[in-house]
Amino acid sequence: MVWFYILWSGLFGLLIGSFLNVCIYRLPRKENIAVGRSHCTSCGHTLSASDLIPVLSYLLLRRRCRYCGQPISPRYAIVESLTAILYMVQAAIIRPQEPDRLLALLLVTCWFTAVLLVWAAIRLDGQKPPRMLYLFMVLPAIIRLILQPDHSLAMLVGMIGVVLVQLVLVWLNLITRDNPDSGHEILTLSVSGLMLGILPVAPVMVFECILLLILATSRKLKTQWFPCLMAAAIWICLLLNLAGLF
Repeated sequence: MVWFYILWSGLFGLLIGSFLNVCIYRLPRKENIAVGRSHCTSCGHTLSASDLIPVLSYLLLRRRCRYCGQPISPRYAIVESLTAILYMVQAAIIRPQEPDRLLALLLVTCWFTAVLLVWAAIRLDGQKPPRMLYLFMVLPAIIRLILQPDHSLAMLVGMIGVVLVQLVLVWLNLITRDNPDSGHEILTLSVSGLMLGILPVAPVMVFECILLLILATSRKLKTQWFPCLMAAAIWICLLLNLAGLF
């Protein structure tokens, strides 16, 4: 039953990952994500159901559009696969031994993970996420606060602590260096402080400071990778928190 539960979470992650690709493409362009058929970004041809099977269609079509022959970005398969893997790992940690509470916690963390993936992909492209995305990032943090009231103080202190660290980094001109849109990172990290709590988010803040110092002294690491690395750090610390290590 445990393996069935984990595999089901992976299949669910593949479907969610397919939808996340739609969000990543349409949200920065202010397009509606609820209506409109998916289409090839090269020729504009409407895609059929057989073209939209997560990962499998990408492999069967040999990474090219069925209609125009142009290459399909590997990002689509990467996002779908990554979402499935993340969901399976979270399901392996949060087993529904107490269905009402733990299943709700799993759905909340999967929700937060999905929004974080969309945010990181949009920022990797150097684009600005819409304000609506931050609302969907805050909601799972608030729901977790309700589900785990015994952790509420740590979660609130975590958010306040992150905000204070970000203010210091702004004052030192580290987080704003070569990044005029750094407010997006500040907002996401602040929400993550609420989602994780003070102890799990502390390593994220240490990692951020080290990364910013490296960016300030070396050009080998491109600034555009900063959001992705921070998202990865947030997710790893969230997993450690769920596993009871923090």
